[in-house]
Amino acid sequence: MGKAGIGIAWPALLALLALVGGCEQGEPEAGAGAAAEGGAPSAVAQQAGDEGDKADFRDRLLELALDTASAMPNNPHIKPKSRAQEGLVAVCLELDRPDRALRCIKQIGNWRRGMGYADLAYYLAKRNENKNVPEYLDRAAEISRFARQAWRRDRIRVRMAQTYALLGEHEKAAELQGTVVESETGKTAGVGRSLESDEAFQDVVRSLDKMVESGNFDLINNALHAYARLYGRFYENAERRELLERKLRQAWEKMPPLVKIRVLRPLTEAAIEHGDSDKALELADETKALIDGARWPPRHHIPLLAEEAELRFRAGDEAEARANTAAARELFEAKLDEIQSFDRAESLRPVAVTYRVMGDTETALEVYRQVVEQGAVNPNAMQRAVDLSATLGSMALHGVEPDDKLWGRVREIRAGLGDPW
Repeated sequence: MGKAGIGIAWPALLALLALVGGCEQGEPEAGAGAAAEGGAPSAVAQQAGDEGDKADFRDRLLELALDTASAMPNNPHIKPKSRAQEGLVAVCLELDRPDRALRCIKQIGNWRRGMGYADLAYYLAKRNENKNVPEYLDRAAEISRFARQAWRRDRIRVRMAQTYALLGEHEKAAELQGTVVESETGKTAGVGRSLESDEAFQDVVRSLDKMVESGNFDLINNALHAYARLYGRFYENAERRELLERKLRQAWEKMPPLVKIRVLRPLTEAAIEHGDSDKALELADETKALIDGARWPPRHHIPLLAEEAELRFRAGDEAEARANTAAARELFEAKLDEIQSFDRAESLRPVAVTYRVMGDTETALEVYRQVVEQGAVNPNAMQRAVDLSATLGSMALHGVEPDDKLWGRVREIRAGLGDPW
């Protein structure tokens, strides 16, 4: 169902831009991979981690991560391969390495390549570096045409619309937003439009209210995240901030705890960014209560504890944050046998991140070593590649440099990828 189906007017649609913000049959193929399909590490990857390599360690990690992800054969692993490569695009852009992001994008062999081009265009437009933006938008549009499912097509087009709005091309943005599937409705707002006037602000809020009134899970979830982003944008306007929080809490009444936890995170981050530690800690306490008040499988419980601890630390409660992080690590050790091998690295990785955020780089590196080893347990090389690529990307993103021993170990795991995939 398109936006028209829930009665959102075109002016509000334009204001809603960016708030939430084998090759598959029929989709264009990517260029040659960084490594031969299922093959040995590329020459560059073999050198990554060598003594005397003068490259920034983050770049070396990213190079090896891309080589690892691209080693997976397209048939039958095009989906996990492309997800891993797309994840590295996000890391590269977060680290302000658009040229490296483009190298990652060119390796992607399905619809996610279009998403990569759209993300790169958006990144550049936000920085007013617009020279290559039209080219990347054209590439994204072409790939979106071949997407086999509507949500894939519309996910690309929503990002494109956000970019056009940044560029001030509101007619093109509106055209792309004309009809999108429900799962993508409401993920946009505010880009390229001023919401300073009460009329414009209320227009957006009314549009989000209609999404909530629909009773549709996807629309409510998207509206919640839109409220949360507006909350951060207008944090210093107490009247608007309180209105948005009230709307949000009314809307999520019947939503499950995990949805509430995911929405509380941007609220907490907004409070932290505005120096409001009392509010941030209040929200962190609420998050912890939601975690403690539900039963979670260990693979979900551990990262939730670590992520809450990270926010709590940033809000100023260092002692409790350290205790909660240690509890997450202890839970992993205690429940290891209950966690499938393909979930272990992903479950533990946020614990390493939180230690790094807390400034304990030595323990972060120690936990990353555990993550690397847990990711190497699965007999399926595809899963080992996914886990190693994600871990290397995480270390790059958070600035944790491997020591010589860990460099040797990750290169050994990469070299061992092959049949059985």
